[in-house]
Amino acid sequence: MFRQIICILTLLFSITVVASDGPTSYSECIFKHVSGNTVPEVAKIIESACKDQFPSEKAIPIEVARCADIKKLLTDWDAYVRDNFNTDALAKQRTKAAVSGFMSGGSSSSTARAQANFDRQIAAQL
Repeated sequence: MFRQIICILTLLFSITVVASDGPTSYSECIFKHVSGNTVPEVAKIIESACKDQFPSEKAIPIEVARCADIKKLLTDWDAYVRDNFNTDALAKQRTKAAVSGFMSGGSSSSTARAQANFDRQIAAQL
């Protein structure tokens, strides 16, 4: 009985808060009123209130919205790896290492050492 009263009061409170605070979308409504430590029963009530307020919007799963920034970061990282660790890019970087080794040591052995160091570093990163 006590739990039902809490749920009803929470529902009334959440509807009032949702209506008065003025979120502009379903996802904004969810993010505004549901946190990581919200009781699951209360979260469902808030979700229902948000659906009532924004019935025409497709509900985006909370996990998808919360992971959007991380997904973008991983996508950007994949692009970085693709651009900087492809065969052509590695060949250019190896040539730069060889030239740098020759400039610092002035011999072909310095060039070979620089290329070998570069190859070891790339192998460790891959």
